[in-house]
Formats: sequence, structure tokens, C-alpha cells
Amino acid sequence: MREAQDGLATFGLGRQAGIVEVTVTWPDGGQRRLISSEVSRTLRAALDDRVPEMAVETEGVAFGEIERPAESFVTVANRGASALTLRTARVNLAAFQVVAALPLTIPPGGSARLPVRFAPGRPGPQAATLTLQTDDPWRGQRSIPLTATASVPDLDVAQRLSFEATPVGK
Repeated sequence: MREAQDGLATFGLGRQAGIVEVTVTWPDGGQRRLISSEVSRTLRAALDDRVPEMAVETEGVAFGEIERPAESFVTVANRGASALTLRTARVNLAAFQVVAALPLTIPPGGSARLPVRFAPGRPGPQAATLTLQTDDPWRGQRSIPLTATASVPDLDVAQRLSFEATPVGK
């Protein structure tokens, strides 16, 4: 290893041995010095105690067979040590819609229930993907499958209808 002019270390080809030192400065001004031959693992461990971590507690949403609009929920939790911001929630099929004001902030250890609505338009099975985008540095994007089967309601006329004759204009 040799020192570059700008103070950054440069490496030659092949495997290098040695110790790397990294100083991390946090947004609040705090610093942490890391000395390790495995900086990436150590750095991730050091950062993990200061970042949000998204966990989706809903594997997917299956509305089943429905005739009229229905609502279900996707639960997003923050298992990290700082606030998680849910930036966007996009669905790739218009029959499904996320009904929440975004961005949404979830505190450490907290969770939020995102309402997802299905409004049947055409009959038959329908599938979509809900994509969540957050500021989680390790798993910032998650996809959740959405399914529903829109059925056409049966119309039954129980009795015969009859109308009286009404003259036009009266």
C-alpha cells in the first residue's frame, strides 16, 4: 500500500495485507474511529446502530373474491435506531391504490399501517406489485404482491314490475 497525494490509500494488484483506519463523522457531529482489517463489516456494524431499518410485516395482500371496493393494510415497521422515512408507495395496476399521505415518518421501534384499496373494474383475477421506497440504507426498497378477484354481482329481480300508463305531458 502506498499513500496517494490526496491522502487516500491506493492499492496495487493482488491481495494486500494490513490494517485500515476509517473515521466516520455522523450528521450530529459525533465521530467514531474504526481500525480493522475487515472495514466493510465493521463499518456496517457501526452504522447499523444509527440508521433506520425497514421491516415489512405483511408478506402480501390477498383481497380474495370481491364485488365492490375493499381495503386492507400493509404494516411497515422500523427496527432501526433512527427514524425511517417511507418516501413512496407505488402500485403498478390502477385497480389497487395506496391511500396514505407520503412521505411518512416511522419512529425507531414503531410501525405504520398503510391502507391499500382495491376497486374492481373488470371482472376476473388481478395481480399487482406494491413497491415501497424508504431511506433504509441497506434495504431501502421492498416489493409486496397484491391479488384480488373481481366478481360481477348477480342481479335478481324477485318480482315482476309493472308501470301504469301515464300520458305524455301530464
